[in-house]
Amino acid sequence: MARLLQETTDWAERAAAAQWCVQRLAEQLGCSVSKLERQFRAEYQECPQDWLGAKRMELAGAWLAQGKNVQETAHLMGYQNQHGFSLAFKRHFGYPPKEHRARLLAAANGQTGKRAKIRRPKQRALNNKHRPCGIHAEKNASTRRCYVFT
Repeated sequence: MARLLQETTDWAERAAAAQWCVQRLAEQLGCSVSKLERQFRAEYQECPQDWLGAKRMELAGAWLAQGKNVQETAHLMGYQNQHGFSLAFKRHFGYPPKEHRARLLAAANGQTGKRAKIRRPKQRALNNKHRPCGIHAEKNASTRRCYVFT
């Protein structure tokens, strides 16, 4: 098994073929999950699940850089929905996939060191039917966060 780990060079292809699953990867290599985990950790100082997750997100980042939208990338990475992909992506990189694309575009345009500007939806303007509530009016007079509908 240790020799197999040392001789295997196509880890990214094997991981994608195993659909980013440690159990399927172990089956491809012809060993148990626990044996794969022991040998993998001894060889690479990382558990296979963490490595698979990191490689999966790196590949997702590459797909986004090539112009794929978030939904397409989620599907290509084997996620059943965009929300699950976005959560995993944010857990890995610290920001959502849409911001990743914006950061790449900003870096390509020479805006290094600056956070890419992302369009946020505008807050709905208050009309004359909304007023601060009587309970928190003094407390929130400057921020106007507590409203009642009249």
